[in-house]
Amino acid sequence: MTAVTVFACTRTDLAGKKLPAGVRLVQMPCTGRISIPLLLATVAKGSDGVLVLGRHQETCRLRGAEDPARVRTERVADVMRMAGFGGDRIRFAHPDPGLQAPVAAVEQFAESIAKLGPKPNSVQLRADAIGAEGMDTSLALVRWLVSHPGTATDISHWLKDHALPVAEDGAPALVAGIVPFLDRIADQLIRPVHLPTLQKTALLVLQKLGVPGAGVLPQAWVVKGSEAARKLATRGNVYTLCKRGKMKLADAGVEATILADLLRDKASTLPRPPVRARIATDGTQDQGSLIEALGYEAVDVGPDPLPHAFSLSPEHRMLADKRLAAAEKQGAVGIVAPGPLTLTRWAMLTRHGTWRSTRVLPVMPHVLAHLACTGTAVTLRSIENPLARAPREVAS
Repeated sequence: MTAVTVFACTRTDLAGKKLPAGVRLVQMPCTGRISIPLLLATVAKGSDGVLVLGRHQETCRLRGAEDPARVRTERVADVMRMAGFGGDRIRFAHPDPGLQAPVAAVEQFAESIAKLGPKPNSVQLRADAIGAEGMDTSLALVRWLVSHPGTATDISHWLKDHALPVAEDGAPALVAGIVPFLDRIADQLIRPVHLPTLQKTALLVLQKLGVPGAGVLPQAWVVKGSEAARKLATRGNVYTLCKRGKMKLADAGVEATILADLLRDKASTLPRPPVRARIATDGTQDQGSLIEALGYEAVDVGPDPLPHAFSLSPEHRMLADKRLAAAEKQGAVGIVAPGPLTLTRWAMLTRHGTWRSTRVLPVMPHVLAHLACTGTAVTLRSIENPLARAPREVAS
């Protein structure tokens, strides 16, 4: 028997109604309270399907309050689809008008999940994976999802949604890794940073570095011993955005090149930026030499004080503010983020809508390279939208 959890508005009047076997009802004052970590945790705790059932739109007293919940549910459905579980296990629905419509909606959903069958549950969930709501819990649950044997990540629809070319057999391949999942769960928490842009600018820079015809691998990760891993291992032209991605690919038997390393080796072949902007680094030779090689001026603001987590203590937030202030004092426009996770973490601190008013934004080195190649000066606006001047350069 499949297990289904239904989060329902109390005004759907499902309490006491006869529901299909295996259905667990959780009533809420408003389903607008639904969050991405809550939906993922419900799947992790054993549900084969999750239905978020709102009130009929025309009779909702808080009209519009459920709209964010619909978006979050659709994003979790995308995460499930990309993780290889199928997106049909998570759904948001408004029942049709009528007293029996909510029960009918639950019955219909339970029947669809029964046809899909139980989801894979062969990987033990870490005891501390489900903690307080937030990005850390979401990411821990995503990593649990993608670790199940018998499932394979598939980001084809994400690539299509963002007009990103798929890597053809034998052609150079950029491995997206965590980026598509970050994009779906981060939502507006990191604006104006747009994570698909990391892939687009990376492909453009690869072209400028003499690696034509590159596309993004339709799998976010590959598993050791899988057919995808075997095919990828024979290419010899696999690229990733960070050290973490390189290590994960190495675990699968795939040798990959970090784009920043390729930039360091071939930076002299790229155009010089129109303005030698100042870019803040962690003071290491690794970051400083790369920024200088790209034609920018590196300024030292000390090591990154943040832990590898999104839940930050007041002390960590104070250290982050001091680092941003030091970068701004030295005239830096951007601060180097060596990978997507670091970029996302700092983007949450500098995003639009926070109480902070910073004139420094996190940026990855290959985005700086792209701006130089298009003759675009590094400014807050160009970091926010590095493709504004060259929207047609991405290969299709």
